[in-house]
Amino acid sequence: MRLAVFLFAALLASACAPLRSDPLPEIGPPEYAHVVAKRDLNVRAGETRAERGAWALLSLNPAIIAGAMVGVEDEFGRSQLSEYDLTLVQGERAATVQSRYVVRVGQCVVMRRAIHGGTAVIIAQDETRCAPQTNAAATP
Repeated sequence: MRLAVFLFAALLASACAPLRSDPLPEIGPPEYAHVVAKRDLNVRAGETRAERGAWALLSLNPAIIAGAMVGVEDEFGRSQLSEYDLTLVQGERAATVQSRYVVRVGQCVVMRRAIHGGTAVIIAQDETRCAPQTNAAATP
């Protein structure tokens, strides 16, 4: 009974804690580009079997503890990421970005990236978005 009261008090105290988060990064303007090359990367997630076991131990559930300890290190310890080489439509510059979004080589994409660096977000677009913009006033 004391354990139940203690757990309830701990749960109540954690629910009253203030929630804080960092502000979202400032995002630059949308940039349209064509995907030139794609490379798949395996990035270490920074989690080991021992760390998973320690967190599972907190659950006090034998099934969760067993599942955390039996898990293969490569499945839980790595994160999929792709690196893309892009040719930007405006200015014909080249860019290399890492993103979790999946697009094909040759596809038109819009890229949004934080002003101060970090992982970019690329989203597939219709090919007309990457077509050179013609100036209507310049045509006779």
